[in-house]
Amino acid sequence: MISSEQQNFDFDGVITSANGHEFPASCRLTLPDATWQRTEIHISVAQIAGRQSLPNPLNLSGNDRYGRQVTIRDIHYHSIHFEFNRQTGLAEMEIKHVGEVEVIHAIPISQASRVINISLSDAQYLKSKKGKLVDSKDYTRIEELFSLDLPELGHGTFLRQWRFWHNVDNVTSKGACSFLLELKDLPKGFNIDSAAEQIRSALSIPSVFLRQRLAVNGWEEQGATIREIVRQPFAPILPKNFAMQPYEYLVQESQLENVMQRACVNFSKLAPKLKRTVEKIALGLSPYNHLGDEERFRAMFYGLESCRKLTSKVPSAEVLKARDEVLVALKFAHKELSGAAAERVNGFINSVENGPKVDLRIEIEEVLDNWKVARSDLWPLYGSEAEPGLVKIRDKLSHSGGTSVNNDSLVLATYHLSLLMERIILAILDIPLSETLLSPEALKIDPWYARDRVLSARRAAFTKSVWS
Repeated sequence: MISSEQQNFDFDGVITSANGHEFPASCRLTLPDATWQRTEIHISVAQIAGRQSLPNPLNLSGNDRYGRQVTIRDIHYHSIHFEFNRQTGLAEMEIKHVGEVEVIHAIPISQASRVINISLSDAQYLKSKKGKLVDSKDYTRIEELFSLDLPELGHGTFLRQWRFWHNVDNVTSKGACSFLLELKDLPKGFNIDSAAEQIRSALSIPSVFLRQRLAVNGWEEQGATIREIVRQPFAPILPKNFAMQPYEYLVQESQLENVMQRACVNFSKLAPKLKRTVEKIALGLSPYNHLGDEERFRAMFYGLESCRKLTSKVPSAEVLKARDEVLVALKFAHKELSGAAAERVNGFINSVENGPKVDLRIEIEEVLDNWKVARSDLWPLYGSEAEPGLVKIRDKLSHSGGTSVNNDSLVLATYHLSLLMERIILAILDIPLSETLLSPEALKIDPWYARDRVLSARRAAFTKSVWS
C-alpha cells in the first residue's frame, strides 16, 4: 500500500490538446487518503498557450523528482486565467472534469504474483463490519473483513485500510479509512484496464445483498512496480444506502457472507442472457446514483420489464383462435374492396398475421410463475381503478410524473416493488426465501408490510396532495 506521505506531487509536464498541440505545464496533485475523497488537482500552463487553440479534452503527463510517472487523462477546463501570474509566466486552468489519474510509483516490488487492490465506495456494511488486523505500520493499518469467490475475478478479500498522518504540531494525528477488494489469484491473461464490466458484474450480487452498490473508484496494481489509478477524481462514486428498518440486509448478518457466497457461485453458472437480466434488476435495486422514490421505482420497473425477454412468447390457444377468426373476416372483406380501402384492410391483415403480441401482464406473470417467485403477500402488480397495482403506478409516473401519485403511496409502492425485485433475484439464484429476511414470517414485524396499510395506500394512490 502507498503511504499518505507519498500522495503529494509537484512536477512539470506536457499537456496535449485534442488537436495535438503540446504545451509545457506545471501540476500540483494530491491523491486522496480515502477512496471516497476528492482528488486535488491544480494545473498551470505557460502564457504562450494563450496564443494557440487549446480544445478539450486534454491529457497531461510528466515525472516528479522522485521518478514517479504521472498521467492525467480526459481533462476538461472551463477557462484559463492568462491575465494572472504574469511574472511567473504561468496561468492556472479552471478545471471542471478529469477522467482518471494514473501514477506509476518508482518503487521496486519483489513478490511472486500480481496483486490488485480495487478501491471501493464506502458501503455501510464495510464500515460497520468487525475486521481482523493483518498489517500495521506507522502510517497505515489494514483489516481483513471477509472473502468471496467472485465470478470471473476469482478469490477476493475485502479490506479496510486506515491511513494516518501527523498534524503540524507533529504530535497529534488524523486518519482516513478506505475500502479495498484485494485480488491475488487472478485468471490467466486478466487485464485490469479492460475488466470494468467484469468487475461491475461480479460486484452486482454483493451490492444487492448489502442494499448498497459497491462502486469502483480506482485500483492499485502491484507487480514489478506499483501502478495506481483514480477514476473520476473530482467526483468519486458514493452510492446511497437503501437499507430500511427493521432489516439492513437481505439476510441475517451472521449468515450474510455464507449466503452471498452461494449466490455468487450460482450467478456465475447462469446463462449470459439471464445474467444480464439479473444485472439490470440489481442496478435498479442498488443504483450508483442517489435516486428519489420516483426515479428508483422507474429503474426497478425497467429491470422487471427486462424479464419479458425470458418468456416463451407463445400466445395461448384462445388468443390464437381469436386471431384466426379475425383473419378470416378481414380476408373476406378484402375480396369485396378495391383501391385505398383494400390497401388499408391488407395492412390490417399483415398486422394480425405478424401478431398477436403477448400482453405484458401475461409475459411477466409467466416468467414469475416459472421462477416460483412468491408475491401474493406484496402490493400486487395488477389491480383495479379503485385499488391500483404497481403497473398502474408505473403508467401514471410515465405519463403524468411524480405529482400524479400520492407521496405516501409512492414511497410504499417503491418499497414493495423493491421486495419483489429482491425476491426475483433470490429465486433466480436458487436461494430459499426461508433463509432470508424477505419471507412473510420475517416481514411480519415490518409495519410497511401490513396488509391494511398497503390497501389504504392503494386506495389513496391517485388522490391529490396539497402540493399537486
